[in-house]
Amino acid sequence: MVFGGGDFSISLIDLMKSRVILIFLLAHSFYGYGQNCFSGGLYRDTLFSDIEITELVYGSNVNFINQPDTLHATLYSPVDNVVTTRPLVFAVFGGSFVQGSREEYYIQQTCQNFARRGYLAVAIDYRIGMLSLSALDGFHAVFRGAQDCKAAVRFFRAHADFLVFDPNEIYMIGYSAGGFNAVHTAFWQTDEVPVFAFPPGSGTFETGTSTPGVADTLSGLISVAGGIGDTLWMNGERTAVACIHNLTDPVVPYQAGSLFGTPVTFGSSLFITNRAASQGNFSRMKTLNVPNMHLPDLGSPWADTISRYITTYMHEMLCRNRSDITATKPQPENQVQVGLRSDGLHISATQGGHCKIFNGAGKMLGHYFFGAGASLHQLPVLQSGIYRAVAITEGIVQSSSFIYLQ
Repeated sequence: MVFGGGDFSISLIDLMKSRVILIFLLAHSFYGYGQNCFSGGLYRDTLFSDIEITELVYGSNVNFINQPDTLHATLYSPVDNVVTTRPLVFAVFGGSFVQGSREEYYIQQTCQNFARRGYLAVAIDYRIGMLSLSALDGFHAVFRGAQDCKAAVRFFRAHADFLVFDPNEIYMIGYSAGGFNAVHTAFWQTDEVPVFAFPPGSGTFETGTSTPGVADTLSGLISVAGGIGDTLWMNGERTAVACIHNLTDPVVPYQAGSLFGTPVTFGSSLFITNRAASQGNFSRMKTLNVPNMHLPDLGSPWADTISRYITTYMHEMLCRNRSDITATKPQPENQVQVGLRSDGLHISATQGGHCKIFNGAGKMLGHYFFGAGASLHQLPVLQSGIYRAVAITEGIVQSSSFIYLQ
């Protein structure tokens, strides 16, 4: 499998693996909403049918029993999308910080929905597990979750050129415990963490898990049935906020309560959105009123409803303060497209030229001449790694980078 982008450290590739899963179209259609601030319905409408799925490792840390825990991410990218300014959206699973995974069906569906609209969508791991349902272990679990999610933001922002997205447009969607993670990722800073809330040997938000020294800020978040330890931690961050919560949620109370049965109290969605609005941030609150529902069961019409609100709010966040932005690159009269795939080098061009392939160290591995139209060229044996293809025709230099996974 090949994944397109810009440059990042070759040492990461040994940690990567790939897989392909069958993608199904959703059975429902999304409501139309709002005037689109991007051309062609990009980021609002379903535009892409083929989704490429790639896995990589974004970091590691020790879990609640002090054992090493490797953290993976699954990337969902529309195959035909060439917009380099696309947003990145993370999807974060729920499970009371003790269960769940990035492979949950609703997380896969969330990522597929956004990839089909042109986003780069990423489902991420974070460390789960607690020794007990004590206040201390509860704080430690929330810290570990936020630490990992912040690290994921740093890792992907550091590699934005390679993975082809706008590092200034990073969003996070979280469900239940994942909603807690999204809100704490955006608003909880190391100097606001009580001393007892740091797990032993955890480091700080800025140093733990991976990629220190890179900003972990979010442009926006959507929390579904989440919360925050203290809304006073929302203190000056410029992050758009949308919350979706059931008025009679039996697990995470709509306004405030205790964290999954522990003595840890928190402010929930209503307080989060009010606090965001009071600080001049984009703020949306959708209240559902469904008897005894936390997150809807698979197949529930409420799952479709929440999905529509998520898609709507994300588009509103992207379009805030924008006017008539064209998200597609103007295409030159002479065009050339290069694709590095498992069966060889694919080139489609309106006129002839030549193409060079370089490895991550900058060594040229091949030089190919091509004519107008589509052509396929045999590549040398490639190891898993990063490669760059530079195609040159009259007046055009097309440079593309790829992750090649055996």
